[in-house]
Amino acid sequence: MLTQIKFQVKKSINNEMLYMMGGKIIRIDQQETSQIMTNLEQIEHLTWQGERSHSFQKIGRWTADWNWNYEGVGGYYSENGQKQGQWKEMAQNFGEYLLLEKYKRNAKVYEVGEYENGVRIGTWNYVFENKRFGGGVYKENGVKNSKWIELSDNFSSQSQITYNGEYQDGKKFGVWTTMYRGHGYDEFIQIGGGQFDENQKNGEWIELSNFFSKYYFEFNNIYSLSQVIYQGHYLHGKKSGQWDTMARLSDGLKFAQIGGGFYDKNGKKQGKWVDLCNYFQSYVQILYNGQYQDDLKIGKWDTIFREYSSDKYCEIGGGSFDEKGMKIGNWIELSDGFYRECQIIYQGEYQNGLKVGRWEIMYRKKTNDDYQKIGGGLYDPCGLKDGIWMELENSLSRKTQVSHVGQYKNDKKYGLWEIMFIGEKMGGGIFDENGIKDGQWREISDNFSRDQHIFYQGEYQKGRRIGRWDIEEIVETSYDHEDFTFKYTIGGGLYDDTGLKEGIWLELSPFQYWCQILFTGEYKKGKKIGIWNTSKPNELIFGGLFDETGRKDGKWIELNDGFCIQKGEYQNGQKKGIWDILKSRGLWDKEYEKISETSYMDKI
Repeated sequence: MLTQIKFQVKKSINNEMLYMMGGKIIRIDQQETSQIMTNLEQIEHLTWQGERSHSFQKIGRWTADWNWNYEGVGGYYSENGQKQGQWKEMAQNFGEYLLLEKYKRNAKVYEVGEYENGVRIGTWNYVFENKRFGGGVYKENGVKNSKWIELSDNFSSQSQITYNGEYQDGKKFGVWTTMYRGHGYDEFIQIGGGQFDENQKNGEWIELSNFFSKYYFEFNNIYSLSQVIYQGHYLHGKKSGQWDTMARLSDGLKFAQIGGGFYDKNGKKQGKWVDLCNYFQSYVQILYNGQYQDDLKIGKWDTIFREYSSDKYCEIGGGSFDEKGMKIGNWIELSDGFYRECQIIYQGEYQNGLKVGRWEIMYRKKTNDDYQKIGGGLYDPCGLKDGIWMELENSLSRKTQVSHVGQYKNDKKYGLWEIMFIGEKMGGGIFDENGIKDGQWREISDNFSRDQHIFYQGEYQKGRRIGRWDIEEIVETSYDHEDFTFKYTIGGGLYDDTGLKEGIWLELSPFQYWCQILFTGEYKKGKKIGIWNTSKPNELIFGGLFDETGRKDGKWIELNDGFCIQKGEYQNGQKKGIWDILKSRGLWDKEYEKISETSYMDKI
């Protein structure tokens, strides 16, 4: 499930680039040299180290750390600030994405090859899961040439899609095929493609949706497919005529038409269309029906939904567009995280494309249930939030249980905001007049749930955490017909005046929602140093050493996905030699059995 996450980029009085989310600073960069980042994971976890000249150009060796782990990424800059020689770079959407706050997928894709005066030359390859594959050749002028295998922008362990074809002086030509496999152990199969003429698509094409994927959730042994394709005709690089939208919800099924419509000779949508939601899949089957005129939605549009493939679609939302494609009148909209077991809608009025007046947030668990009001507030005539609001947590897995209550002023949170859980106050704090967190705060963990009450408590200063922050757990139990509540401090540490971690810390893993995984060690200016241990409560299970630069070194035992650990050695932050993969039979089993091994002998 994908939800939209908003963050802001601001310039400080010290000429810094500040990345803000939810009223707190999540990254600080130097304004003079920074490009604005849009990948949230990279904003939170990617850092670069290297030298600069007097004119602030990058020179010499530069390396990148990912979540304070050295991935071998980087290379050399010349005295003129141009990339030179061998480089290893992160692909555009490099990351490890959390799914439903319980699972993560691997999107750690690298590109390796040579630069000359800032231009790529020669053979470049992709690296994924410690294996080189794909890629092609750059000519001396940095343009692609001959046969290439390119990876999709959203390539990951659950969405392995490649585009195979030929370049001629930087232009695609001839037949290009789209290949797909669900997992690394599957064979690639052709699933789409078409013809390029002078770098323009022509003739019949089959294209894949941006979220084409196959997820396997080991914890509850289920698959979820999001497999949508678009089939139609291109004319001189523009879609033309009838295009059909096809989907399948099981590996064994053929693709079946579920939507589509007509493009005119200029590539604009015209007439009646059925569009699919971006994240259409087995448990999120949402369609939009209505009319296009010159690529603009006009008139009434209906939102329809079904819980299961055997059900009939039913109308659950929608509204009207004016002749300029602006929303007008009463609307019912679905939340970004809408799915069959968490049906949240927003109900209110649009004027000239702006939300105005009272908007209600409604919830039901199943289609046959009645909607219940669980939040909402007012928009002013300019479409800005104003006055008292009750909002829901972005997180999908907590469903509707966590809400935030407080005041907006000119679309910015202001004053006291409370964090509520099933109607009970759990935390909160103060936002200043700029919508920035300040003073004492009590925040809930990302994995907060009915069964796990984890809090972070400490002080903000203009959006930066400073001083002592404690990690607390509240445990509720019953004995002899009486209810008892216990509060424990289970972790925490110090932030310096700039918001960097300093000294001894005890931290919780963000990934293992079913069990507390604890990390214990020392920070120096925000970097991990020395020995760090990883444990379950009362049980040391793995760990290792960070050197003075904050990179892993020597022998390590690390947590892998699920119930797996891996054992091996780091040198200068990179895995070397043979690493063993071991797996336990269950959450509380202390015995691990070797199931495979991975070689990191080659320098990548």
